[in-house]
Amino acid sequence: MFKYRQITDVLGRRILDGRGMPAIEVEVLSEDGEVGSVSVSLEVSEAHMEEMTEEIILLVNTTIADMLIGENLLAQNHLDQLLERMAGGMEAGRVRTGAARAVSCAVARTASGSLGIPLYQYLGGIQVQGCPAVRICLPQEKEPEPRCQILIQKWRVQYSQTSVICGMREQDTEKIIESSQFVTVTRCLNEIRSWKKDGKGQIGLRDTDHTTDAFLVDLAVAAGVDFVELRPPVRGENTVKYTRIMRIQEHL
Repeated sequence: MFKYRQITDVLGRRILDGRGMPAIEVEVLSEDGEVGSVSVSLEVSEAHMEEMTEEIILLVNTTIADMLIGENLLAQNHLDQLLERMAGGMEAGRVRTGAARAVSCAVARTASGSLGIPLYQYLGGIQVQGCPAVRICLPQEKEPEPRCQILIQKWRVQYSQTSVICGMREQDTEKIIESSQFVTVTRCLNEIRSWKKDGKGQIGLRDTDHTTDAFLVDLAVAAGVDFVELRPPVRGENTVKYTRIMRIQEHL
C-alpha cells in the first residue's frame, strides 16, 4: 500500500443543485492523475446564496489550495486538522466550515480512487459490515403524491430495513448529524464512534444536501451508523443516494 501521494491541485467551482440554486463543487487532483470531486449545497437563504457561493469558491481556490497543494493526499487526519484550524470551528461561520467540509470530502474521494478501493472502505476500513437502516422523511404538511408512495413501497419491499417518518424529528435517545453540520470527515467519524462507544443510543446521518452526490451514504456505511435519513426516492438528487445504497449492498 502506498504511503504518499502528493496533492497537485485543489479547485472549487459554482454549480447548480437539484433546486436550481447555487452550489459548490470541489475537485482535488493527485500526482497520479486521479481527480475526485464532491458537490455540496448551501443551507442559507436565497438572498445570500450567490454571495456565499463566491466566498467559498474564493477561499477554496486561494487559501485552501495554497495550504494543501504539496501535502500527502493519503494523510486524511492531518489534512482535516489543517482544514479545521483554517475553519476555526463551527463558530467561524458558514463560509469557512462549508469550504472545509467540501474539501475534506473531496480529499477522501480522490484518495479512495487513487488507491482503487470503494470510498466507504477507505473511510471505514475492513470492519465495514453493511448498510444502515433507511428512514424516508416525508414533509409534515402534505401527503406524498401517489407515484411517490408507489416508489417508497417498492423500495421498502426491496430494502426491508426501511421506515417512513413525517417531518424531521429526533428522539431523546438518539443523535442525528446533518450533512451540513460536520466540518471535516475525520471529526464526523470521531463523533459518531465516540457516541457509539459511550452507548448513548442510536445515531444517524441526515441528508440535507440537494446535489447529486452520494458521499453521505458512503460515510454512513463507513461509520456504522444505525440509520441514514433520506428524502423520498424521487428527483435525481435524492435517487442517487438510494442507488448508491443498492451498489454498496451488492459489494458487501
